[in-house]
Amino acid sequence: MTTQAAVDHHLKALTSVLDEYTHWYMLLLRYIQYPKDMQALENLEPPDSFELWLNNADRAQIGADTLERLEQVHEELVQKAHDLQAQAAKESLVPEYEDFDALTTLFEEFTLQIRRLETDMLAEGGGVDELTGLRNKAMLLSDYDKEMERVARQGKPFSIAVVRIQNLKDMRAREGEVLKLVSDLIKQCIRSFDDAYQVRSNEFVLSLKQTDADGGLKALRRLQELLALETGEMEDVPVLICCVSEPAPGDPLDQILTNIREELEAHGDAGSGIIEYMDISPLQRFVQQGGEG
Repeated sequence: MTTQAAVDHHLKALTSVLDEYTHWYMLLLRYIQYPKDMQALENLEPPDSFELWLNNADRAQIGADTLERLEQVHEELVQKAHDLQAQAAKESLVPEYEDFDALTTLFEEFTLQIRRLETDMLAEGGGVDELTGLRNKAMLLSDYDKEMERVARQGKPFSIAVVRIQNLKDMRAREGEVLKLVSDLIKQCIRSFDDAYQVRSNEFVLSLKQTDADGGLKALRRLQELLALETGEMEDVPVLICCVSEPAPGDPLDQILTNIREELEAHGDAGSGIIEYMDISPLQRFVQQGGEG
């Protein structure tokens, strides 16, 4: 099978996965909301199309990290579905809002990641850095716009965090090793449906969905803990400084990143560990400055 033929085959299979899972999800919603009226759906199971697609996916072409994250979201989605089905069968009650919202979020993220994978497979290089396995700045710009549309539509929180390796210029001899270490730790400290991007040689951006600024700081503290555990007693370790912002709909990403970088530059030499800042949105800055342009 030629490369283009392989891509076409995978894309066609992904389209079938989306169609089947959308049908399954609609039936699932009917059952968990009206279990007494929809008893025939009590043993409803998700389609096997995703598992079949995953077993045949070209991990070298698509990327092991991408597939692992997609598989994790799928596992969480299926588990949440089973939990709500069992609750509906036992209690015949409409699920709590938090549980229903979690199910909806997982389904949205599952379908979003599949659609993104379709886009990546058609894009040269897939928008992913080969060394770190993280998405690049071009993908960040596109993803940010889509996420802010969802924030405006649903009113859920969203945070952007910047992680900078402050002393990378002093570690040129093992720059690749350091970048790989930090990117791997970032992947561990974010959830399956969050995203991370390498936007500069020493700078990463974390897209933390349904998370306010306080939640963003928790993710950064987790990164600090992981870095300390990984480096132990090493003398020459990466120095990370970070900042988190909770943008509002309409806040331009470039301005947010500019504000964050100004905060990081103002901090200067941070020493070891992570220095945490709480940035405010461009709109909040404008208001605080009395609306002066």
